[in-house]
Amino acid sequence: MYFRQRRGRGASFPLALLAMRIFSIGLENIPPITLLFLGANLAVHLDILPTITPYFNEACLTPWNVLNLHEYHRLFWSALFHASDMHLYYNLSSWLYKGRLLEPRIGSEMFLFTTIFCLLGSSVLYVGISWILFHYAPGLAGSYHSCAVGFSAVLFGIKVILQTTEPPNRVAHVMWFQVPSKYAHWAELAIVQIIAPHASFLGHLCGILTGLLWVRVFGQSGFLPPGFYNTFFGRGNRGQVGGGVNTRPTRTGRFTPVVAPSGYRRESSHSYDPVQENEGLRRRY
Repeated sequence: MYFRQRRGRGASFPLALLAMRIFSIGLENIPPITLLFLGANLAVHLDILPTITPYFNEACLTPWNVLNLHEYHRLFWSALFHASDMHLYYNLSSWLYKGRLLEPRIGSEMFLFTTIFCLLGSSVLYVGISWILFHYAPGLAGSYHSCAVGFSAVLFGIKVILQTTEPPNRVAHVMWFQVPSKYAHWAELAIVQIIAPHASFLGHLCGILTGLLWVRVFGQSGFLPPGFYNTFFGRGNRGQVGGGVNTRPTRTGRFTPVVAPSGYRRESSHSYDPVQENEGLRRRY
């Protein structure tokens, strides 16, 4: 999440890169809900539907406005606005990667619910924690009157959920470090803040907490395939999800769950490099 208004644009190199990424994958190879939110973010950023889209300062997430002026629409719209073209590029590149992996694994209907849950859940947590800090830790309450935008809280939540489908002993490469895959989101939270100190630490944290809440609630409630929850927390059959389906990459079918998107390189079946896979570590927007 960024706290400044996006600037006017002419020709944009980041948008050209994003267009090249989309067409290199092919629209027909992007699952429907992933494509839906990709289009929604682009439409808002390019102001394609001005009669529907609110102004930037009416959409950004300001907890004071939500709680005192009852501007609840900010909980939703703030996630679809971005501070700059580069901000949009990093977030949507990461969204394309994560959506193409997770949506086929849990189905489009569940993925739609999951995305909305992460979007609204992270916004509500952001407002709630900001209110608590404002009243009980004023020195840390800058977020209460700030104006935050971006899709990266959703991305952090989706990343947590995506990691539940990986074997618990899998190793993730986060920049220069190797960490267990199920802890990679915590490592990225710290690294993003170091690389981009202007990013919203609280926004990213709320995304992670929302993802963990989703796993806790729906992983134990029968909404997910057998073994989904146990895989994340290290119980049951290692390396398997949903009754013995191996989570290693395969190349069979258009929406095979763990096929790496075109243009991305996996170093092995047991590790991945989020920088090479365009995870967008330099932004939480």
